[in-house]
Amino acid sequence: MPTLILSVSGARGIVGDGLDEGVVRRLAAAFARTVSPRTVVLGRDSRPSGPGLSRAAAGALAALGCQVTDLGVVPTPTVQVAVEEQRADGGIIVTASHNPLPWNALKFVGPGGTFLGAAAIRSLIEAFHGDPSASVVAPDAAPPPATRTTLAGEIVLATHVERILKTVDAEAIRHAGLRVVVDAVRGAGGLLVGPLLARLGVAVEWIDGEPDGQLPPHPEPRAERLEPLLGRVRRSGAGLGFALDPDGDRCAVVTAERVLGEEWCLPLAAWQRLGGGDRGPLVANLSTSSRLEWIAARFGVPLHRTPVGEAHVVKRMREVGAILGGEGNGGVIDPAVHLGRDAGVAIARLLALEASGPGGHGGVAAAAGAFPPRVMVKQAVTIERDRLEAWGAALRRVWGEPSDTQDGWRWSWPDAWAHLRPSGTEPIVRLFVEAATEAEARERVEAAEREARAVRA
Repeated sequence: MPTLILSVSGARGIVGDGLDEGVVRRLAAAFARTVSPRTVVLGRDSRPSGPGLSRAAAGALAALGCQVTDLGVVPTPTVQVAVEEQRADGGIIVTASHNPLPWNALKFVGPGGTFLGAAAIRSLIEAFHGDPSASVVAPDAAPPPATRTTLAGEIVLATHVERILKTVDAEAIRHAGLRVVVDAVRGAGGLLVGPLLARLGVAVEWIDGEPDGQLPPHPEPRAERLEPLLGRVRRSGAGLGFALDPDGDRCAVVTAERVLGEEWCLPLAAWQRLGGGDRGPLVANLSTSSRLEWIAARFGVPLHRTPVGEAHVVKRMREVGAILGGEGNGGVIDPAVHLGRDAGVAIARLLALEASGPGGHGGVAAAAGAFPPRVMVKQAVTIERDRLEAWGAALRRVWGEPSDTQDGWRWSWPDAWAHLRPSGTEPIVRLFVEAATEAEARERVEAAEREARAVRA
């Protein structure tokens, strides 16, 4: 059965089995009819399927009277910055983010550079389903995108770097003489991170830095795949290592001592921001580590939780005037740069924290060591969607009523929590459990999986 997942995260599918140029033309036409843009910024990650799908989107937009600015291969947050800088009416990013190479997707950006919210996405999905005739839009209504980054893309990349530099003490980072290793998974993120590190005077050793789209089998920057990065950091004498995702909006971090992972980026960025004297609310989704509660209490600021999805986090950040937000998947959002997840923002904040340590070294490791112990287990569970309610009901009998039902079910206990929700980017259900010890976290995961097996029987 063809796979096409439509959610607040956009439209995502396996190329040739749910997603093709005809589907992309229909989606781009639905975007145009929903947003009514005159000007649209278009960008993509480095996947080999990107040029054809990007060309199809450009053709559909041009056929409906939109002026398209093609950035070529650039990170997702760079497209968001471009929409804001150029005062464009919207943007489309051809990227499947963390999904494996056979996948691709469209992410939809509204005016102001933020992703379309839930209501606008619902309207777009309705327009997509309601107008199959859009699939006949000629794909050659616009010239094909460049092989790599276009001149317009290079210009906005430079602007993006400048925005990030203004938010940190760049001179202090230069003076610290830092050295890092970056795993760019052959995606688009290195096109931003490379120039940023050069401007900060940080020596860098690259793993898979060439943006040719030949992604590794599991390109998501999760803790369990970071041991090779840790080994390279130790062999090279670097202080930190960063792993990017293919479109450069997320990252994970390791120190020379240990793997930290994606869940540490937002808490450590918050430590750096709040420790520098800034005060204001923090926002994170329901699946993000409770280290955020600890850091918020330490500095006396409020923390707000939202459903999973960048659009939900950004909406709440605007409502409460947050100074920092994001998601536990390694996505850090700093409104001083732009309202979107950004690996460049996360890296700059962590480098600033590292530079603040004794002699310019040990800042990140020392800060991480001050947090209370927490272990998170992330499990992908295959279960029919019509059995999900039964699974949730079974867990309510075991764990009691959930503390939050904004997005699936979230249970909270002293020093532990669990969150169960259907994925918006893959045909699976996600289970997150965090506890003070791995044994406790694994025990709760096993209890949840027992109930899942029971409802499937």
